[in-house]
Amino acid sequence: MRAPRRWTAPRRKRTRALTDRRLADRTPGQTAQPPRSRQRARSGAARWDEPRWSAPRFPLQGVVYEILLKVPRGKVVTYGQLALLAGSPRAARQVGWIAHAGRSDLPWQRVVNRFGGLASGYRGGREGHKRDLMKDGVRVRPDLTVDLGRYQWWPVCDPHGPRSRRPNRRSRCQSS
Repeated sequence: MRAPRRWTAPRRKRTRALTDRRLADRTPGQTAQPPRSRQRARSGAARWDEPRWSAPRFPLQGVVYEILLKVPRGKVVTYGQLALLAGSPRAARQVGWIAHAGRSDLPWQRVVNRFGGLASGYRGGREGHKRDLMKDGVRVRPDLTVDLGRYQWWPVCDPHGPRSRRPNRRSRCQSS
């Protein structure tokens, strides 16, 4: 018959404790303190000095911020549309991450998915997104979607019109 297994601490904690003990054994007369770099990492001292995402960290982020600021009240854009206008037509997911981790002072309520659906990751959930869109003057349907035919915003572009899928569209577009 086997002896019952006794509970042990998770592997990381055990390893850390053993390492600290070994350090104490190697340096007699000193307390069991890990190296400073490890102490700093554990204490969380490696923090940002500035607010998170206060400045664009990569080029697409800054362009998305600029385009989003041009969207007028009462209009919405999709994640894919923001990516297209920013010059990266296949970067809709990256735009979603920018929206999720981006600056909170931007009008993110004006961004919806490709079907006009509201974002569940928005602060306050879909209901919070609905509330903020209603304040902007956008009517939200009972199924928590927006009529893109009525509320979708496209910048004025010459000479190809608002639905042009030309990749160089960003340079020709101006806000209306």
